[in-house]
Amino acid sequence: MEKKLKILIADDNQKICEMIAQIIEKEEEMEVVNIATDGDSEIKMIEEYKPDVVITDLRRKQGITGLQIIDMYSKKEQKPIFFVISAELLCNISPIFKKYNIKYYENKPFDEENIKSKLYEIKSELFPSNIISINNELVINEKYNFIKNIIKKIYKKFFNY
Repeated sequence: MEKKLKILIADDNQKICEMIAQIIEKEEEMEVVNIATDGDSEIKMIEEYKPDVVITDLRRKQGITGLQIIDMYSKKEQKPIFFVISAELLCNISPIFKKYNIKYYENKPFDEENIKSKLYEIKSELFPSNIISINNELVINEKYNFIKNIIKKIYKKFFNY
């Protein structure tokens, strides 16, 4: 049996957390371990559930921010992959990403397909295998990357994406 990608969702907006959870729950190879709406809960849940991925916002209205948590875990040997979903402009936070080696980012309002695609990318990075499942269809990793690149080119050409 293939290992599921364990995901913790953290944002101070409960509705955003629920929307992201609905996207993930459609995927058999992924599971939402919990939702945190403040920094203290996010830290407790990271320690308790040991998620593979933490989807987090950088800023919070109050308390510990996602950025502070990323900074705290950057110093630890065992740490989850942080996937940032934020309303911040990428150009404003690019230095932060370089400093903490954050490779996964999605802007708010987010796109469901982009989130799924990035989570599958993380899954293949953490649990490499020759075959992965995308929307219940088995695909060889090399072919998946090839197909993904073709789709990106099509979107770019026809939809200015």
